[in-house]
Amino acid sequence: MLTLQEARNIVLAKLPPGSKIKGETEEGIFYLFLAINPDPLEGNLDPFYSVNKNTGEFIDFSPSDYSNSLDILNRLKA
Repeated sequence: MLTLQEARNIVLAKLPPGSKIKGETEEGIFYLFLAINPDPLEGNLDPFYSVNKNTGEFIDFSPSDYSNSLDILNRLKA
């Protein structure tokens, strides 16, 4: 199982240089991240990414995919 730090490293490795993680939380088997991309063309896209704790798979996600989306957003912004 991945640690939070290992998941952070995966996120930053997949995003363009200069990207910054602004928030993080855990939900089930996922680490969820709010990460800002400095690329002006991609900077307006949803900044939500997840890393599977078991496999290390990196994907984007929408908080609305979860029934507790407001809770997730609040934890990411804390």
